[in-house]
Amino acid sequence: MADPKLLLQNRLEPTSPTVARVERMQLAAQQPAVREHPIAISGPLLQRLKEFLDESRQHRKIAWNHLPFYVPGLERYGEDAINSAMKALGYNRIIRRRQLKLTAQQKRARKRFAERWLQLKPNPEDWLKTLPIPILFTDETWVHTNGNFKQWFTIHECEDPSNFDLFRAKGHG
Repeated sequence: MADPKLLLQNRLEPTSPTVARVERMQLAAQQPAVREHPIAISGPLLQRLKEFLDESRQHRKIAWNHLPFYVPGLERYGEDAINSAMKALGYNRIIRRRQLKLTAQQKRARKRFAERWLQLKPNPEDWLKTLPIPILFTDETWVHTNGNFKQWFTIHECEDPSNFDLFRAKGHG
């Protein structure tokens, strides 16, 4: 029978997988923590990009991956670098609402509808008492868009998104 002290000593000695695991843990503790990468676009090019975006509201409608065609010097940077630069400048992307497109026939039909109801109920107070639903005449057309053919718009984090929202469009007729 083997000596119990020798058996205990063999059990307490670290095995090679244990040693390897401890060495990996020590090595991981010595490595620096993960840090953010600095943005690749900086200095005068970053300033030129900001000036281009602030120059016109039409420039805000340009897709970020198309910006290298408009801002000289950006063509050598990738999409991730441009996205990082835009975020560093404080810009975000929002979905631009689409304006309702009415045909001439739809405009005439809307105008006839409004004229007919104005003849039937000339008093504006009666418009809200119409059953089953009240009639409300405004100069606005309310549109519910779907997700097809989204357009994106660039806004700064300090700007109000409702200023760029085309959810309400002038009515026709």
